[in-house]
Amino acid sequence: MADSHTVLDCLSRSLQIVDKAHEQITERGKEMMEYMEGGNIEGLVEMYDKEAEILSSNVPICRGHDSLTIYYETLKKFNEFMKTRHPYEIHTLSPFLAMERGHCSWVSGGAKEIVKSRYFVLWIRRESGWMIMQDCRI
Repeated sequence: MADSHTVLDCLSRSLQIVDKAHEQITERGKEMMEYMEGGNIEGLVEMYDKEAEILSSNVPICRGHDSLTIYYETLKKFNEFMKTRHPYEIHTLSPFLAMERGHCSWVSGGAKEIVKSRYFVLWIRRESGWMIMQDCRI
């Protein structure tokens, strides 16, 4: 009987870790959208791990804070920040890694039309909280 209680305790603890990770990542996603709405490039870049990268269509890979700053400055210049971001899956891979997938949209600067797309984010948990390790926009 003691073994079944131990297993249940472990499962309960695992569920708490997963729930907390999902909650924190959801909040970080909302924070990201607030930074985009406000044009806060410094805030956006600080959400990324030091060697994080962005993979986006028709754009060279951006790796590291300097490249991310240039990427977001360019988006700001052309008013192409994400307008909507709707996660449909957050999957906790471990207590320190999680992936998020969802739908997003932005207004294309040149065409002035709404572009709908999908995204994938790999999150890593650091001492300071959840940070983006890889941001893929498809």
